[in-house]
Amino acid sequence: MGDWQYFVNKFNEVFAGTQVKAMLYTNSLIVPPPQDRLQAIRDYHESSAAGHRGINATYKRLAQDFYWKNMRPDVDAYVKRCMACQTKKLVRQKTKLPLFSSDTPSKPFDKVSLDFYGPLKQTSKRNVYVLTMQCWFSKFVILTSCKKANAHEVARAMIDEVVSYFGAPLSIISDNGTHFQNNLLTELCTLFNIEKLKSCVYRPQTCGAIERMHATLTEYLKKFATDQAQWDDYLPLPQFAYNNTIHEATGFSPIEIVTGFRARMPTGFASTDNTYSYDSYLNDVTAELCRVQTLAAMNLNQVKYRSKYYYDQHINTQHFREGEMVMLLKEPRINKFSEEYTGPYEIKHVNHEEKSVILIRNGTERKAHIDKIKRAYAQKPTPLLQIDMNKDGDDGMKLRDKNMSNMSNI
Repeated sequence: MGDWQYFVNKFNEVFAGTQVKAMLYTNSLIVPPPQDRLQAIRDYHESSAAGHRGINATYKRLAQDFYWKNMRPDVDAYVKRCMACQTKKLVRQKTKLPLFSSDTPSKPFDKVSLDFYGPLKQTSKRNVYVLTMQCWFSKFVILTSCKKANAHEVARAMIDEVVSYFGAPLSIISDNGTHFQNNLLTELCTLFNIEKLKSCVYRPQTCGAIERMHATLTEYLKKFATDQAQWDDYLPLPQFAYNNTIHEATGFSPIEIVTGFRARMPTGFASTDNTYSYDSYLNDVTAELCRVQTLAAMNLNQVKYRSKYYYDQHINTQHFREGEMVMLLKEPRINKFSEEYTGPYEIKHVNHEEKSVILIRNGTERKAHIDKIKRAYAQKPTPLLQIDMNKDGDDGMKLRDKNMSNMSNI
């Protein structure tokens, strides 16, 4: 008892004025021989009673019954390499890189995003999908009902609704669906000298504006399409309502940015009839278009800078290098019990500009956003657990006083 009191006094003297976390035991702990330590960790982590808990939970449970030098690093290394935990446990604090601000086109319909909305209930005209085409600059949308989500419908709508009215865009961007990634659309883009872009797999944020428009379209059809079997008859109205509404990012309605004037609402009062000569009208429209599009571009860039500022307040940056092994988030999930991650994959190439990586596994390559991957650990015993039996002189099961077994500074 006297030795213990001396230890307490010495402890208080050494750590006076500092915050210290101490774990004091009153009984004894088993110190297993080195060859049994791996099995001890396995039993306290992988058994059905243990439940594949995390590093802290596994260590605390193990520390109640055992002690050896460097036990915490051993548990840490083992749990990190557990393949069941790597594939079936969802990482709560995912990788979150700084927001990448997209480019701002110089004029309407220089860049157009494409996406399918649906499937919906088949109408009397046998339409099931809506093909949405949106201008990146003006946010002007074009909604086209389609019977199928295929390349022929996309090509037809591009020529009939975009090229014939606004000219060929400089570039189009879409997801990785086969209705967009095919030879027909590639040949169409080559014919009209259009750059064909695509987003990362399962990365809808790349075309976030068109995804947000789909949410608005859903709300409209719920409220006004009382006959769901005839939803395609209502499409011109939500298209007009969206294009004639002031957009939060640009500060103008899409129609105003494209044409230079606001469209009259059916319920609006008649405007004053101004008589223009051809030259004066042309000058007024040209000046108004220049003013509106310049202000819209300035507002759009300002919104992007503001969004990036607030988004970057909560980033969780992770740096990956070529040759590293990673796990890829599994999307879409089939059910609640399906694995969260697949892998491991090897990083073949890192594109820092696009925040994407090229992954390879069994000779197959795929592209993924960095936010979708996490670092993988080899599924093999860690060298920390392969301890020389003579290192601490433990050649059998020993007992060590728990009173001094675990003390650490914070």
